[in-house]
Amino acid sequence: MHLLEFLETETDCSQMSGTWGAQSGMKELNDIIGQLESSTDPEDVLRRLVLEDGGNWPDALEPDGRHLVEIQFRGVTGFGFSEAAATRNWLENARRDVEDHGWLARLRRGADHAAAGEGVSSIL
Repeated sequence: MHLLEFLETETDCSQMSGTWGAQSGMKELNDIIGQLESSTDPEDVLRRLVLEDGGNWPDALEPDGRHLVEIQFRGVTGFGFSEAAATRNWLENARRDVEDHGWLARLRRGADHAAAGEGVSSIL
C-alpha cells in the first residue's frame, strides 16, 4: 500500500502505535517537553514524572559511573551512558515525535483535500 492510499483509508490515528497517534497524547507530550526545557534540573523532573506514573528510576547508580540507562515514558525512549544523557536523548526523541506528528497531520489534511477533489499541490 502506498502512503497516500494509507492516508486515505486510515482515519483513526488513535489506533496507530505510539503516542503521536492521539492528539491528547501530543498535548501531554508537549507539556512534558515544556517542563523539561524550563527546568534547571530536567533529569529530576523526568524522574519525578516517571515515578508518579508508576514507573521505575534507577536511583542506586553511582554518579560518576558509566551505565547504559534507558528511559521509556509516554511512548518515547531515550538512552545514554548516564541518567542525564538518557534524559537529553529522551527529550530529543520526544521533540522529534511531536514534530513528526505535525508533519503527519499536515500530510493527512492534504490527502483529505485531494480525496475531496480540492486543489492540492504535490504532497508526496
